[in-house]
Amino acid sequence: MKKTDSIFSDKRTLNGKWVAVMNFSKQDRGINLTGFRTRCLLKNEIHEFILCADDTDPNKPIDKVFYLGFGEIIEGGVVEVGDTLYLGDEVFGTVLGFDETHFPNHYNILIKTRHLKTGLELGVKAEDEFLINFGE
Repeated sequence: MKKTDSIFSDKRTLNGKWVAVMNFSKQDRGINLTGFRTRCLLKNEIHEFILCADDTDPNKPIDKVFYLGFGEIIEGGVVEVGDTLYLGDEVFGTVLGFDETHFPNHYNILIKTRHLKTGLELGVKAEDEFLINFGE
């Protein structure tokens, strides 16, 4: 299915598994997103997923965040702002943007969601699967 605001006509679903679940949140993080709309995530890379509120402004520093965990990319692909994150079969949130604070070690991938809890509070387990696809 093509998203109307995407530069892509089609792309494959990115598959991953959680390798570390986090139990941490912060009220004054100050994350500044890159200006990039897409990032390529390669097979076997590990990246950090951070949750923020649905109404978060991507053009301002992001302070209130909840850490979901680190996920390993099982099948790589291109992730775009607006793509959908699935935990299991459940739509969980939408990619808001990317932070390169720790790059080249890993990207921080910001997910806007209504589920503002840590990975532990959400019941995520290491080896649980996640998907990122073209959006809804």
